[in-house]
Amino acid sequence: MVLLSFSEPAHVRKILDGRKTQTTRQERKNPIKVGDILQVYYKSRCEKTCQNCIRENCPSSDAAPDICRTCILCRGIDIDQHTNFFGTARVTSVETILPDQMTDVDREAWAKADGFESWTKAALWFGAEYGKKFENWRQVPWLVIKFEPDWLKEGSA
Repeated sequence: MVLLSFSEPAHVRKILDGRKTQTTRQERKNPIKVGDILQVYYKSRCEKTCQNCIRENCPSSDAAPDICRTCILCRGIDIDQHTNFFGTARVTSVETILPDQMTDVDREAWAKADGFESWTKAALWFGAEYGKKFENWRQVPWLVIKFEPDWLKEGSA
């Protein structure tokens, strides 16, 4: 199994409900392949706090960012109910993209499938995340990993 961790709070609900079943990453030392089983987490390497809890009914978690962050979890109450594990997912597709070589239509479709409202929002996010590492992140090859979440199947049974 392969650990796949997400860190963007705006993507939590989209991952939970299946609107985001794609992620774009740099190449890995051990490449992700079609058929791999992913263990999908939110902020996997962080201490257990409300900032990385995805429990939908927790009013202080990032899964409910519109609600006040009066954090009962961080005070030691309900710590047993903390979860940042979405579940497992199966990789259905892995492809390489170069954003600067894509059409405007393809970039827009990629950005929305990746959980962003638009290509512009995705470009701003990737620029902020990778701007210091790459002179121009859009000219670097990226892996687009598509996956089928098991937690959606579990919820429909």
